[in-house]
Amino acid sequence: MLLRKTPQLSIDIDKETIEIIDLSQLKNCGVFERNKITKVQIEKNKASWLGTILSFIALLLEPSAVGGNSIKKNPSLKIEVDNKIISLDISGINMKTVKKIATELNKKTAHNIYN
Repeated sequence: MLLRKTPQLSIDIDKETIEIIDLSQLKNCGVFERNKITKVQIEKNKASWLGTILSFIALLLEPSAVGGNSIKKNPSLKIEVDNKIISLDISGINMKTVKKIATELNKKTAHNIYN
């Protein structure tokens, strides 16, 4: 299923395997056995508190610096398989579609976690 055209992100799920093509992060690409997936997690947008604090410190040290804005992490679909965490950037992708994929992957997964 093509989730995003540019950069390409697609996830194809069949009975025994899942194939991920993520051209924004080539390390995420591959074919994985579904029965080796241990965790599927959707992480929504959230602020990076460390980044926000560092931004404020920069503003205090250099008043002309642009700072004080919270730094947000993009939403992601995290899949733990073969002791590896695959983090897929799902910003701009319909959340119903992402939840459908997570539900399908969780059919053979020990954990089902949504944040």
